[in-house]
Amino acid sequence: MNRAERLHAAVGCIDERYLALADITDKEIMNMKTETKGISRKKLARTAILAAVIAVLLTVGAYAAGSGSAGMWTSHDTRSYKRLPTAAQCVEDAGYIPVLVDSFKNGYAYAGGNVRVHRAYDADITLTEQTRGFSFKYEKDGDSVSFDQSVSFSDKVIMDGEPAATVGGMEIYYSRMLYKLVPDGYKLTEQDVADRESGKVVFSYGDKDDAVEETVVTSAQWRKGDRFFILQQLNGALDEAGLVDMAREAAMQLTASGE
Repeated sequence: MNRAERLHAAVGCIDERYLALADITDKEIMNMKTETKGISRKKLARTAILAAVIAVLLTVGAYAAGSGSAGMWTSHDTRSYKRLPTAAQCVEDAGYIPVLVDSFKNGYAYAGGNVRVHRAYDADITLTEQTRGFSFKYEKDGDSVSFDQSVSFSDKVIMDGEPAATVGGMEIYYSRMLYKLVPDGYKLTEQDVADRESGKVVFSYGDKDDAVEETVVTSAQWRKGDRFFILQQLNGALDEAGLVDMAREAAMQLTASGE
């Protein structure tokens, strides 16, 4: 299963029927509305789920990609942090110390975070795995970057994208992908088919009255042992160099800590 197929398998669940599984509540939708006025509830929900899908792909590996033994995955947030948590808090809440960055050198500063619980279920919907991770948000001039860190369920996780930098033996991969939501009944053009097959674009179908919506997803990701890290933007302002530099800075902190 290649990159496009794995991501398509995961984002194929982006539908109103799966909002409960993704734990996108009405309260969370309202909170997002206050930050992004003028965007519909449906689009907010899809965008939120898309972000969660991409982040969780690193965590649950083959489970999220819909591999043979998997039934489904879910995730939800438990503990929220208005301020950057201390190492002691993180150990108490999730059992390990993540990379803690108050602000990056390029000016993106901590704007909130939480502990995220991921669960994987088999084909009989029996809970098979559970792990905790952290999701931190950084902002600068109205632009945001998410920094997700977790322990993986699977040793089969493959990094998306192409190698962009190396820090302390850790390879940082950069990925850029276009997610395109099209209305039910939309007929793919020859170019659409070519883009889908190449992995450049992931298509998902919505309702027949939906307009075409495009979301550019960029990420810088790396791993160390069973821990995975991803800096991610949806329609963000950072180019490849900017996002990879942030990843390099975080990875260097991980190396300096001796972990």
